[in-house]
Amino acid sequence: MLEMSNGMKKYFENLQNQVNECYDIAEKAREKGLDPEIYVESPQAKDLAGRVEKLVGPEGVAEVIRKLKNKGISDDEITFQVVSDILEGKIGDIVSLDDRVERAIRVGLAIKTMGVVSAPLEGISKIKIRKDQQGNEYLSLYFAGPIRAAGGTTAALCVLIADYVRERTNISKYEATEAEIGRYVEEIKLYDRRVHLQYPSSNDEIRFAVKHLPIEINGDATEREEVSAFRDLPRIETNYIRGGACLVLNDGILLKAPKLLKIAKTMKLKEWDWLSNLKDISFNEVNQEKNLNKSDKEIENQKKEEAIVPNKKYIADIIAGRPVFSYPSTIGGHRIRYGRSRNTGLAAAGIHPITMYLLDNFIAIGTQLRIERPGKSTSTCPVDHIEPPIVKLKNGNVIKVNRIPVAKKLFPKIEKILFLGDILFGFGEFSENNHNLIPSGYVEEWWALELEKAAKENGNSNENIIKYIEDPFRNTPSAEEAIHISKSFNIPLHPKYTDFWGNLELDDILKLREYFLINYDASDDEMKIKNDETIKEILEKAFILHEIKENKIIFSKSMSRIYKEIFDLKNEKHVQIK
Repeated sequence: MLEMSNGMKKYFENLQNQVNECYDIAEKAREKGLDPEIYVESPQAKDLAGRVEKLVGPEGVAEVIRKLKNKGISDDEITFQVVSDILEGKIGDIVSLDDRVERAIRVGLAIKTMGVVSAPLEGISKIKIRKDQQGNEYLSLYFAGPIRAAGGTTAALCVLIADYVRERTNISKYEATEAEIGRYVEEIKLYDRRVHLQYPSSNDEIRFAVKHLPIEINGDATEREEVSAFRDLPRIETNYIRGGACLVLNDGILLKAPKLLKIAKTMKLKEWDWLSNLKDISFNEVNQEKNLNKSDKEIENQKKEEAIVPNKKYIADIIAGRPVFSYPSTIGGHRIRYGRSRNTGLAAAGIHPITMYLLDNFIAIGTQLRIERPGKSTSTCPVDHIEPPIVKLKNGNVIKVNRIPVAKKLFPKIEKILFLGDILFGFGEFSENNHNLIPSGYVEEWWALELEKAAKENGNSNENIIKYIEDPFRNTPSAEEAIHISKSFNIPLHPKYTDFWGNLELDDILKLREYFLINYDASDDEMKIKNDETIKEILEKAFILHEIKENKIIFSKSMSRIYKEIFDLKNEKHVQIK
């Protein structure tokens, strides 16, 4: 029990008294009979347990939930325990198995959704135990249109909870016929044309999912349009489109597959491992056209190399007039950065404020963006400690814009944004969505950790080294120091002096070194090389900052020192890679 001051107690008591007064007024108004009901339909509930009991019952479930919560049991464990107790008749006086199954599913969903959405009541129109042609019983969930308001995860969660109930009551699995599988494919595609689904699923994904579902996803007719091919099926009562079923299967099961797989493992459900194979189907479709002329071995090698493949589906349903800031996993798009800022909260993404400005202020604080991963969408907040954008000016200069006054001054002179800057996501977003982590760029916090480890191993407690470790964002070594630290501790170069070399092919890097050797003057503090179209393209591809003056490509003093070192320009021997 939380302790609070007398002043705080009086504050909450005052709030409750005023709420009670509002309810008294509302009850008197309803008693006049001018509304559909003569009572206030929204009962008061002080906690999760109270909300669940008021929403779906049965009587006594609130007390059980409170006792389990006081024991420190997790919400998932509470859900399964309460569902089991209802099925065993320990909570509520529910006689028939059908009623116990229905109540258990609704209560389980109410607990998982914190009792704050209407999905347990309005989203599921009915729950039936049906029989197939062999006389085996199976579970069928009838979804209504309002389930959409609960979101894809909640909608699909109904099916997982129903499967848990099915296993506890020894009800057989649902097995779809070929005709029923075809009906889902036809129905979802028709519904998508009429209403526009969020996830652009393929026929193969739908077929694969329906074939493996242990629960029938059914629903009431919501549209006036009928299916034309798979009609009059024995176990499907209507030929009209069932919007609820389409939404749950497409925008629930298929869209949220990684997240559901994680929940299914937590619930120890045995029939849901197939969810992990959905991404393989998506991968094959994305690469089918690209792989037409490749051998099996080449395709297999490509799969190994592309551990995290581009996800093209997030822009498949783009609306006309909406800007696309980057194509999937494309060089120049946002680079993933892990971490949180004070203002990004639990789930928002961080974008550099300069990026917001240079994108013509289209992105503002709170703007929702469709994203490639880890989830479906995100809201944005400005974060200025991440990497800012890099732009090419009309005069050919390539610069990093890191101050708003500079951005305002240069905005009319920008020819192209070469790099959009970092986008900041918390690790929790990947964990919550059960998504593989994307390799991070080499950033200051990573460099500081490597330096800290190396310093401990070497027994080095130099003040400058400690300064760089404790606050790598505000303390940056000079080019000379960065080279010295890298050599002394055998760690990579500081991120400030590390360009985007991963954007280049090996041949490009060798070509760049050869051109430096031929054109640079060792005595110049600022490296100057003759402007060359091919070399300029390579520099821009790696987002290497430079200035164009008098047909020369000029690098800053600090980066000139770095390039002389990393390209070993003192050694005039030509390098060959075999």
